[in-house]
Amino acid sequence: MGLRYSKSIKIARGLRLNISKSGISVSAGVKGARVSFGPRGTYLNVGLPGTGLSYSQKIGDGYKSSPKKSTSSTTKKQNSKAIAQNTALVEDYNSANEIYLNVHKRASNVVSKETFDSHINDIEPQNKEFYQKTIDGDAQTIENLIEKFMNSLELQHEINVSYQLDGHTLLVDLDLPEVEDMTAEYPVLAANGDIQMKKKTQTVIREEYAKVVLSIAIYLAANYFNLSSYIDIINMAGYTQRRNSDGDQQDTYIYSVIFTRDIFEQTDISEIEEPKDFFLQFTNRMNLSASNIFKAIVPYQQSERDNYITDAIEALKALGYKPAEINIIKPKLTEMRLGSAQEYLKEGLKLLASEK
Repeated sequence: MGLRYSKSIKIARGLRLNISKSGISVSAGVKGARVSFGPRGTYLNVGLPGTGLSYSQKIGDGYKSSPKKSTSSTTKKQNSKAIAQNTALVEDYNSANEIYLNVHKRASNVVSKETFDSHINDIEPQNKEFYQKTIDGDAQTIENLIEKFMNSLELQHEINVSYQLDGHTLLVDLDLPEVEDMTAEYPVLAANGDIQMKKKTQTVIREEYAKVVLSIAIYLAANYFNLSSYIDIINMAGYTQRRNSDGDQQDTYIYSVIFTRDIFEQTDISEIEEPKDFFLQFTNRMNLSASNIFKAIVPYQQSERDNYITDAIEALKALGYKPAEINIIKPKLTEMRLGSAQEYLKEGLKLLASEK
């Protein structure tokens, strides 16, 4: 069911929260450089992508369990150092986890079409032709730009993205992580300074999963809008793998949304605390229970916009407007890139009023 569109690319794992028998570790960074924190120490790992060349340098001590008894000033200092290291590790974990749960906050606010288009005056002469193509809607240029952007990404989970530009609409399918991929434990600092691992409840895991998969959608959409002013709508659907009644894994869509540029332009993305609340501002199909369980949905299709216009025209007829009147405004409606039949109906009524 997935990979419905012409191009597909994999987003690599980046921010990592690792738990093993030897302890917990946190690593964060970008392609080619990463800092990792763990029981064996803090390491700077540097590599040159595509060459296989890399090196790792220890830049700090690992965390240690605090001694149970303190019999000398030296032991007390060691104990204090161990507690400080363990405290820092837990703080690093919490910071990394906060980024992971709210990746959308790392996206820049979406610039207006006018601002985007005006930047061409600041572009180097040799790049103006390329920039103009993104404004004019050259599909190959925009799709290549999206591919380059996604090749630069690293997220906590590996996901696949398929995409295609259809007029002013970007069609996107996301192969999302499964809820089973979520981290099931988290570290806390015990009273004696040791690190203890606590198990998350299923309620917390489902809540975090819902936040993550919606946050990813908002993050990607904001960046896609900022790649080209030509993109007015992003028709995005997310799916995951689930087993059917026969025990076979199959792609199951869990949300589908029609993101519109205008709402993004008016939003400070860093202020979005609940991705679900922002998500619900748009036309969407999502069956999310009170206990944060996603139920299967049927995603919006590529021709959904045509259906919106048809429904809006039928509604205008039901309101008593004559076909001759509607035919005058229909070309203008067709040029618009709106996210629901209600929006087309609203604009249709405005156009009809202006014709009188």
